[in-house]
Amino acid sequence: MEIVSWNLHQYLKPKTFRRLEMQHLRDLFSIVLVSLIMLVLASCHIAIKGQNDTAIDGTKLKYDNEITLSDNYDLSDLEILGGTLSISLKGHADSDMTLAIKYREYEPGDAVAYISNGKIRTKSKSGKPVSIYNVTGYIPENLGLDIKTGTGTIELSGLKGQQNISIISGTGDIELTDSSIKVFSAKAGTGSVTLSNNQVNTASIKIGTGDIILNNSKINQQEFSTGTGKIIQKEPNPVHKNKGSI
Repeated sequence: MEIVSWNLHQYLKPKTFRRLEMQHLRDLFSIVLVSLIMLVLASCHIAIKGQNDTAIDGTKLKYDNEITLSDNYDLSDLEILGGTLSISLKGHADSDMTLAIKYREYEPGDAVAYISNGKIRTKSKSGKPVSIYNVTGYIPENLGLDIKTGTGTIELSGLKGQQNISIISGTGDIELTDSSIKVFSAKAGTGSVTLSNNQVNTASIKIGTGDIILNNSKINQQEFSTGTGKIIQKEPNPVHKNKGSI
């Protein structure tokens, strides 16, 4: 692992440095603003007091439920939105999609999760709210993703194609692994973004607080910024050849 840092004051004129500094502050402000919006949307409506005590707009959701959705998926994109939500998705060569969705509901058997018009949705018999808190499973490897969460980890792997992956997260780590995609965009208030064993044509990563970690990943065009954190480049482990004779 190699971390390179330097003092820009040594190389830039004062006016140039101030201009870059102001641009950095504007970028940081936009990241914080987006993150605050995501967190406010999550916290204003969802209050989690315990593992089985979630409240949305004053309605307590005391019961956990889970549904597995498995079907052929012929759309090019999937949208996933959530307040407190962890996501782990793996791409595969088939066109079918299998998702295990965990959610909290008002009473047992009250709610159901489903996919409609390229988006994961919920509905309930009682008309009470539903809170999805975990999505895992397999998706077509060329599927585009639009993910917005208030807080929670996001793990994606095995994606291949010309798709766009867009992530906005208030708080939580983001990982992209073993993928070859066209566009990767991530904005996070707090949390690290790690890219491991990837090929990405264009990557844009903006973080308020956290590291950007590149591990054996090739990116043709990149735009990275972090308010409090580092950009860390990790190279693959070298292959050591033994010398000698038998």
